[in-house]
Amino acid sequence: MYKRQDLVRRPVTFSYSDGDEYVFMDSEDYSSYSLNKEDIADELLFMSEDAQNLQVLIVNEAPVALELPATVELEIVETDPSLKGGSATARTKPAILSTGLTVQVPEHISTGERIKVNVEERKFTGRAESK
Repeated sequence: MYKRQDLVRRPVTFSYSDGDEYVFMDSEDYSSYSLNKEDIADELLFMSEDAQNLQVLIVNEAPVALELPATVELEIVETDPSLKGGSATARTKPAILSTGLTVQVPEHISTGERIKVNVEERKFTGRAESK
């Protein structure tokens, strides 16, 4: 196990991907950190190109993991048509998000909408605020 002082969290933004490497830029000192796609495959399901509040975990000056915020906003790219009056029921339907992740959403939600997803539970938590 790591000693507490060996673990450092750095705020980052996604910069680009190069093959199997994903490169993140430090939001404060602009240094870059590379993480292998295989190592962050689960996190990539929640990461849109404009992802906010990401952190790279660094141990002994090497990046080892990507930490996501508790909730993320993603766009629905495919789901069944919304049902009028569906908001009154608790029924759900699958929705495929822009990252490839599939979550259950209420029947009244439509393709093209941005939603909030709880990262840990992989669940719909509500519509995203309009920008």
